[in-house]
Amino acid sequence: MQLLKLCVLGAALAVFPAAAGQVNEMVMPTEVGEIVLTLEECPVKNDYGFNYYGYATEKGADNHFGCWNADNAIVQIWFINENVVGIYKKELFKPRLGV
Repeated sequence: MQLLKLCVLGAALAVFPAAAGQVNEMVMPTEVGEIVLTLEECPVKNDYGFNYYGYATEKGADNHFGCWNADNAIVQIWFINENVVGIYKKELFKPRLGV
C-alpha cells in the first residue's frame, strides 16, 4: 500500500516543494463539483482493495462518500451508498496543497 501512495501522490510531492505546503488531497473537478482522494483509511472494511477514503461533492447535494484505490494509470472509487464504482484516469487528479 505504500507503493500506492507513491504512485498517486509521489509526482505531486516531487513537483511541489515542501515549503509550498503538504499535499493532503488529490482533486479532480467535475461538471457539478469535484472528486477528492485522501490518504485517510477507508472507514468501511472491504475485500476489494479500496483502502483509502474519498468522496465526491455535488452542488446542492450531500457528499457521496467512498473508498478508492489506484493501479497503473487509473483510479477507482467505490461510492458506498450508491454501490457504484467510478473509474478515472489518474492524470486528471491534481494536488490540493495544505497550508
